[in-house]
Amino acid sequence: MESELLSQEKQDLEDKASELSRQVDVSVEMLANLKQDLVNKEQELNHKQQEVAQIDQFLQETAAREANAKVRLQQFIEELLDRADRAEKQLQIISSCGTTPNGSLGRCSLQASKGNGRQVRASRASSVALIDAQNTKCTQMSSDMTFKTFPIQYTMYTNR
Repeated sequence: MESELLSQEKQDLEDKASELSRQVDVSVEMLANLKQDLVNKEQELNHKQQEVAQIDQFLQETAAREANAKVRLQQFIEELLDRADRAEKQLQIISSCGTTPNGSLGRCSLQASKGNGRQVRASRASSVALIDAQNTKCTQMSSDMTFKTFPIQYTMYTNR
């Protein structure tokens, strides 16, 4: 009887050992899976951090380009307004000049309009269109009372 009891205990212990061994194997496998998941998540995190860094770099570069473009646009608009003012004044000079029957220019009055800049800018579009329609040359009387012909210069602005 005692040997049966010992034999039964031995069998129980072997079963427990087998169960514990199986549990250890499952735990080791779970631990290996968790380690692999951790490695995968770290790689994913690194990838996302790189993407965030690239987006941040892109946003900074874009903001710098936008600021530069705003400055260039401001300068372009100011130059365009100056050119329009000059064109308006040239148009006023040209329109104040009469022509003789043979088509040559008669005497010109060099009285410039003393109007306010806003009034000049308001009529600017039609003046620029008229000068553009003439397209090549304007005549202006110089201070020594001779006429000089000069081309109107048009400048094309492009992104730099």
